[in-house]
Amino acid sequence: DNEAKKKNVVIFDRFFAEEAYSFHIRKHHPSALRVLDMQDMHSLRAARSDLVKSFRHGQQPPPPFTHTKTKMTQAFMKEIMTYIPTSSSSSSSSKVSLKSQDIFLREMASIHRSDVILVCSPYEKYLLQYVYNVPSYKLVLAPFFTTPVPHMHTTSSSSTSSSSSSSSLYDYNARSDFVVLGGYKHTPNVDSIHYLQHEIWPLIRSKLPHVNVHVYGAYSPSTLQKQQKQRRRKRLNQHHHHDDDGFYIKGYVHTLEEELGKRRVLLAPLRYGAGIKGKIVDAWRCGCPVVTTPIGAEGMTMPSSSSVNAMDTAEDEYNDLDGLILQYNSDSYYHDIYGTSTSSSSSTTGEEANNTTAKNNTNWGGTIASDTQSFVNASIDLYTNKHLWNSKHQTSHALLSTLFDKETNLNMVSNQLALALEELEQRRCSTNDLMGSLLWHQTVRSTEYFSRWIELKNEK
Repeated sequence: DNEAKKKNVVIFDRFFAEEAYSFHIRKHHPSALRVLDMQDMHSLRAARSDLVKSFRHGQQPPPPFTHTKTKMTQAFMKEIMTYIPTSSSSSSSSKVSLKSQDIFLREMASIHRSDVILVCSPYEKYLLQYVYNVPSYKLVLAPFFTTPVPHMHTTSSSSTSSSSSSSSLYDYNARSDFVVLGGYKHTPNVDSIHYLQHEIWPLIRSKLPHVNVHVYGAYSPSTLQKQQKQRRRKRLNQHHHHDDDGFYIKGYVHTLEEELGKRRVLLAPLRYGAGIKGKIVDAWRCGCPVVTTPIGAEGMTMPSSSSVNAMDTAEDEYNDLDGLILQYNSDSYYHDIYGTSTSSSSSTTGEEANNTTAKNNTNWGGTIASDTQSFVNASIDLYTNKHLWNSKHQTSHALLSTLFDKETNLNMVSNQLALALEELEQRRCSTNDLMGSLLWHQTVRSTEYFSRWIELKNEK
């Protein structure tokens, strides 16, 4: 009925779904609220991937692997973190492929055509609002909606013997080994796991020879597991029974919470990517602290100011884009937040790097490191330092409650969608959303006509 049509909400899963189907909704259900769920900013991830490739030296390996000679240094991470996607081919944009620039334009067009955009990261929300001039009323911060696994979190306030007994099964002493999560169809995960295996893990293993790392992720290439079996078979044939590298590729995991509850630290050496990271939230839910990079921690830091609204406080961290970019380019930002200094040499000694990571952000559920040696030292420190581990374990629980509380965030998103429905006609007025109106003009609707052509082709 007419009343039901007024309440229609259509959600597009990423910009390419909006390209393919939004014109159908606009034609047949013009009063429906068109919502774009970005997941993450695809053009930001694509551009950062290109920047990683621009750092490569030597022969390029078969895709989707990134060459390990692309060392993770502070200069490397600084360029990744401060780059802002653009359609320009000048300056650092010359390192970004035409394909990534095309993704940027397509994604921005999809954003401007939509009535509401769900953005998971406060950093990306501010990019959209202050750099790309997307109207603020369109942007809704929609991070994860989750709750901790109660019995996997040890708390100093546990008063009953039953709760203490349950939590002790998942405390520091009960856990062992490192864990890695990441599906192999997501290229940042593939790059991260490859870099970990070849550049980071050998250094960790040399200091912790009896500790292993368990790598879980769907769609792991069969070649990787075959290579792993061949390496172990070769060692056995050579009677090197104790020459195991401790790097175990396990593939898909059926019971994620059970696995995370057994492990002491999650490793996520992400060198590029965008959005906020589900693997980190999953680890925190199960009381497992994390060692990651600035890419991994982006949009997931503890707000410095107190507020009832978790999403408001998360946005306060970014304040304005100019301030954010100045922060990213300052030594104090890297020192206080990411545990490194942009002025430091990439050849920092192990002792200096360890001192740096020891001063890492206390308001994060683990440690954030910007270069390889700092990452190694942080991993060893968090794994072996029980006091530090307990502190980060507690902080991860606080971060979940502050940033990703299910009830709080769902209510906020629901309220914003209800408001958008109520104000829909006014918001769509061409004077309020001129860019959106322009992009619905027939001369710039090539994606619609391309989709129509595909539909007709498939009918034959």
